[in-house]
Amino acid sequence: MLKDRELTPRINTEEKQINTEEKQINTEGPRINTEEKWINTEEKWINTEGKQINTEEK
Repeated sequence: MLKDRELTPRINTEEKQINTEEKQINTEGPRINTEEKWINTEEKWINTEGKQINTEEK
């Protein structure tokens, strides 16, 4: 009877390990999003260059 009770918590701990692996896959998702933000900042640089041309015309 004691052996059967010891086996059940061990199975539960193994399931928690699988859940932590899923969280690691989720962390890779935001890294792709940060790369998209870099592209957005590059577009802002192009906009600032346009403003510099406008100041030269004045």
